[in-house]
Amino acid sequence: MHTKRQAVTIQEDPAGASPRQLARIAGALYLLNIVAGFIAIGLVPAILFVEGDVAATLRNIQANELLYRLSLAAHMIPILCNVPLVVILYDLLILQRDFMVPSFLIKSLLGGMDGLPGTDCHRTSPGPDATGY
Repeated sequence: MHTKRQAVTIQEDPAGASPRQLARIAGALYLLNIVAGFIAIGLVPAILFVEGDVAATLRNIQANELLYRLSLAAHMIPILCNVPLVVILYDLLILQRDFMVPSFLIKSLLGGMDGLPGTDCHRTSPGPDATGY
């Protein structure tokens, strides 16, 4: 504990977590995001979805309901992990006294809105209306 005469330096976190500990926590959160993303975006759709056959896809989902629910839960993990991850990275980067840190924080928090309805993040081609064909 610090006495009244000792000051907490900018390099020292009042909660007691060192930058190395914070970096390890951030790394674990990133690893959790990668594993959950692989399950939710790569593994489960490859197992359940049949391209061009909606009826077969629905039969697969009904037959593997637990796997489908696991995919939905895996989609939630990055959403829940990104807020503490941004806070930890902000805490680590603020030590650099860089003017880009506030913009990083805003971009990171708003970047999670990509998957929300109406943001058109999944559109890969302009479609027939935009090209005129």
